[in-house]
Amino acid sequence: MGKTTKTEPPDRYARAFHERDKAGARIMPRVIRRAPRRGDIHPLSPDDIRNVLRAVPPSYVYGLKSVELVARPRTVGDPFGVYLGDEQRIRLYSCPPTHWSVEAVGNGFADMWLSWGAVASADPSRPGRVSVHWPQPERLWNFYLDTLFHELGHHYVRKYAASRGRPKTHRRNEKLADLHSLKIYRRIKRLAKR
Repeated sequence: MGKTTKTEPPDRYARAFHERDKAGARIMPRVIRRAPRRGDIHPLSPDDIRNVLRAVPPSYVYGLKSVELVARPRTVGDPFGVYLGDEQRIRLYSCPPTHWSVEAVGNGFADMWLSWGAVASADPSRPGRVSVHWPQPERLWNFYLDTLFHELGHHYVRKYAASRGRPKTHRRNEKLADLHSLKIYRRIKRLAKR
């Protein structure tokens, strides 16, 4: 019986079938940087992304065509990043460098920003929105790194759906992407301690 994503563990399958260059190194997805929206930045540089992709387990990168840094199409956070499953691409959208106004979603939304090191408060000029301030650039960098990990989680879930089944709901899909994001983060943290 041949090796397939149904019969082999994802890490073993990815190591066996990942394209390699003449020296035997894994060929990584392209990283494309387009100009950010006027007044915005890309918190992660292409080199940051390449370095992270080299450290991520092969099963999370296998089959991914590219990671694109592009201008945000709408308001900040609508969305921060997206995985385009049919194209096997991740897009990370630009954002303002320090001050944002984002939609307040549910209770505890401001607390979420505090957990990332941002200062968040109700936006008095715009009801239903939260004003977010990033006092330290490295906190914003970490937030976008987690966004990249989350989108890699979506790629993983979609790539290995044959062996695991597709999530039945959007909420379950997001939860799985979050779990894989945490798994990637822990792996990279272990590597950094070495």
